[in-house]
Amino acid sequence: MTTILIEAHLEVFTCIKCGMVYAIPGDYASQKRRDHENFYCPAGHPQHFPAKSDVDLAKAEVEKYKKLYKEEQRYAAQKIEERNAAQRQLAATKAAHTRTKKRIANGVCPCCNRHFENLDRHMQGQHPEYAKEAV
Repeated sequence: MTTILIEAHLEVFTCIKCGMVYAIPGDYASQKRRDHENFYCPAGHPQHFPAKSDVDLAKAEVEKYKKLYKEEQRYAAQKIEERNAAQRQLAATKAAHTRTKKRIANGVCPCCNRHFENLDRHMQGQHPEYAKEAV
């Protein structure tokens, strides 16, 4: 006569349909908690774990934070582009201002683009620092 000693971890459940108490191996119960597929009581009634497992909840949280991270990256890229556009606009405005100052310092009217000798002479004699600032 041979004696076999089996040690197993079993989880106890009660069938939601017939109320029968039964036990299944712990590893099998863990698997069913993860995959949410049906398993059956001894009377044949289907059972399943509808609640999300810890793994499912963790995956959902990871996805949520990945999505949030991507949104933050897009927002940061948008703000960088807005800053760059503002810097380009500022540089263009400064350049236009400098061109206008140079033209006035050389005696050219900013409105009609005509050269006036007396304005040229006046700017060179009375406002020489204005001409130097423009250059």
